[in-house]
Amino acid sequence: MSMQSQDKFKNLVLYVLSHGDYKEGGIKKLNKLLYFIDFYFYRDHERLISGVSYAKADMGPIVDDYRVVFDELEQKGFLEPIEDTERPTLLNSIRKRSTTSAEFLIDTANSRARNWRGSPINSNHGS
Repeated sequence: MSMQSQDKFKNLVLYVLSHGDYKEGGIKKLNKLLYFIDFYFYRDHERLISGVSYAKADMGPIVDDYRVVFDELEQKGFLEPIEDTERPTLLNSIRKRSTTSAEFLIDTANSRARNWRGSPINSNHGS
């Protein structure tokens, strides 16, 4: 993960966690919510908000090397503005998915990921 992508991903994570509609759900739920944000933004804009790679996992796509970023966020935090074009997808995904169970998000992410072959959302990177 490049430093620029890492910084963008940190900002995305902090934005989601600080949003009033986000309800705590653990790392699995956060990973799935981040996936859906990127999934829908990619569908509409043909680029990812986060700029990160996704890895296949038993519980559905996850951000590749997310632990590195999450560990650093535990040690220090910062937040830079989210772009105006990214905000509607972020808000819509948070509102729609943040109160959903992690298990439902895992099942839905797994089924949707199969439809995005060849996109950066469905890469085969290991984590």
